[in-house]
Amino acid sequence: MISQTKVSINNQIVSEIITRILEIKNLKNHREFMKIHERGRTLNGYISPYKFMKNQLIKYPKLLKQTAMIQGKMVSYEEMLRVVNHISQFLHTTLRVKKGENISICALSSIAGIEAFFAMNKLGIVNARIFNGTQENVMRENLVKFESKTIFTDKENFPIVCMASKETTLENVIILSSKFDIDTKCNLNVYFLEDIVSSPLIDDYEEEVTPDDLASILYTSGSSGTPKPIAVSNKVYVNMVELTRNTTNTKLNDGERVVGVVSHEYPYAAINSTLMILLMGKTLIMPENMPSGEISFNDIMLMKPHRIQAIPNFYKLMQSYIENKPDCNLKFLKNVISGGETYTIAEKLSLCNSLKQVNNKAFIIDGFGFGEMGSATALKFGLSKYFLLMNGVEAMAVNPTTNQPLPLDKEGVLCITGPTLTDGYYKDSDSTKKSYIYDKNGKRWFKSDTYGAVHGRYRRLISLGGRVREYFITGDGHGNFLKVYSGKVEAVILENANVKDCIVVPSDDSALPTPVAYYSLHNTSKENENDIIKSIIESCNSLEEFCRPTAYYYETEIKRTKAYKKDYMYYKDLQRNRASNKIDYQKLEEKYREKNETL
Repeated sequence: MISQTKVSINNQIVSEIITRILEIKNLKNHREFMKIHERGRTLNGYISPYKFMKNQLIKYPKLLKQTAMIQGKMVSYEEMLRVVNHISQFLHTTLRVKKGENISICALSSIAGIEAFFAMNKLGIVNARIFNGTQENVMRENLVKFESKTIFTDKENFPIVCMASKETTLENVIILSSKFDIDTKCNLNVYFLEDIVSSPLIDDYEEEVTPDDLASILYTSGSSGTPKPIAVSNKVYVNMVELTRNTTNTKLNDGERVVGVVSHEYPYAAINSTLMILLMGKTLIMPENMPSGEISFNDIMLMKPHRIQAIPNFYKLMQSYIENKPDCNLKFLKNVISGGETYTIAEKLSLCNSLKQVNNKAFIIDGFGFGEMGSATALKFGLSKYFLLMNGVEAMAVNPTTNQPLPLDKEGVLCITGPTLTDGYYKDSDSTKKSYIYDKNGKRWFKSDTYGAVHGRYRRLISLGGRVREYFITGDGHGNFLKVYSGKVEAVILENANVKDCIVVPSDDSALPTPVAYYSLHNTSKENENDIIKSIIESCNSLEEFCRPTAYYYETEIKRTKAYKKDYMYYKDLQRNRASNKIDYQKLEEKYREKNETL
């Protein structure tokens, strides 16, 4: 215990020193980036991801032969570029797709999906992503919204695409996976990528595009509620790479081997993570999708990666690998970068101790960002208390209701702006107006769903106070308004051995929301239910009065998204139905079962 405390203190001291040094060292670049952004230019002068990649391959010809291990196959940049050119030729000469058209893509994350993205970007075509595994009605809604005539998909999603295509503009399907016999009734033109890349390469047409042209429509993961499609322009991708490279002093095309492990279900994570690695000229290592859902750490470690870029759950699996192979050698691993969800101090220390056992001193870095900000917002080094904003990125905390800026160190809702600010939500002007606001000087900001404060002389440091939806704002009975963490109440309820799971959400029935608790139980007889509820209420009486739930509801199972996040929106709808006395539980259950299957 003493050694762990010592590790924690030493790590925090080192982390704070690194953060402060980078805060001051990067100040000149930060201000320069702000000026370039305000002039409406891209940070490095490049126009689009494809042009950026093409220029890198011309500038560094050795990169063409550099290989990446992608899902069990060795693929060179040269081979990727060849496939990109074949796809773009097919879209331009056979399907006659025009600049600005939307082509949908619904498939498991793969290198073929990335190649399709670059091919579309070469022609100025918009890459409109749909969740892998989407149900028929949601697929149809997306196809109608995107007005797509063509879709890229794979064997698993193909039947749904066919069924959903009725009464849409869809005409063509391009299958990214291996060829198979089509036994589904389908009135669409079906093409296989295998055939497309084996045809002669004659046409090398490249469309004239601008940094402001739309490159993608990507859904957020829905961690703050319902997933929303974000309109992402070329400049966001180009600037995203430059922000990260410049802030962290990362070198381009240096042969560094990077493991990219992201959720295969969520397009935003898959696209942003893999594109960043490839555009920096790194050797991408993308683990194979095993039928069991497991990841072969042995295969990954044989590639001797210098850096791992993954979600925290990946590192928990990695710790199990180390425990089972205490003699493994991981000296090659230099950095561990987490993102996508919170990585707690306890979890970081646990990983540090596991790595220490195999003589590894990899430094842990937290990535933090919003989809609406191109995922590139801030970095936290080791156990530092603060996140350091990327160069060119600005933050302010505002009053949640008035949007008035708050002073330094005062917590409010975080607003972010910078070179990676996206264009808003696709075909959703109401949500865009609500989340993209302007200050008194006319500067545009993204109003996030996260509490936080801005710190430091140069306003370059931020601290996070959790997602807005995880708190309820209430009063303590003495005229003071308080932000209460729902997890604090949930932890007390979960102390009861009979409670399997619970979620606490703010009520909808008053100006000052009160906590409402929903809980599920382990296999317990019906006779004991009243005693259990009584014990839960007694446990909550240990909380301050304003933290105690005003209502308790039993649920057979707490609703969660496919990413195992609590389905907050389900319970908000449930409350509204209860309040209006218009309850149709069966319909509500069906609606959210369908929604969760989609996510």
